[in-house]
Amino acid sequence: MKELRFMVAGSPIPQGSKSARVFNGRAIMFEANKKLPAWRLAVSEAARLAMHDTEQVEPFTSPVRLTVTFFMERPKKPKHDLFPGSKPDCDKLIRAVCDSLTMAKAWADDALAVEIHARKLWCGSSTDTYPNPGCLVQITEL
Repeated sequence: MKELRFMVAGSPIPQGSKSARVFNGRAIMFEANKKLPAWRLAVSEAARLAMHDTEQVEPFTSPVRLTVTFFMERPKKPKHDLFPGSKPDCDKLIRAVCDSLTMAKAWADDALAVEIHARKLWCGSSTDTYPNPGCLVQITEL
């Protein structure tokens, strides 16, 4: 069974709303979050490096399970103690990772993700979490 697993360092950034501006009579759409391009690049580069390290040069071309754990930085006064049950939304974090994996050519298309498991944890909150912000990504061929 084909599998790819890697860690991405940095604060996870959601891919959500787009903004539009009119230039020369044409509407141009762009991401509202200015930090998103750097996050997507970090995810893409981590995926490419993992593919290189495992000598997996071909992208996934059949259905896969995507498992992502986001490690969020804990604020001084979190709204919820045990889990980061506040923004950013998990589905928007997943969207950024999926598009980054497509950009990295880790898979032919994010439509191949037929099963997705995702969770958000506080980083460094216990012995079973990552000590710094980031995300752990695992793609498993079904």
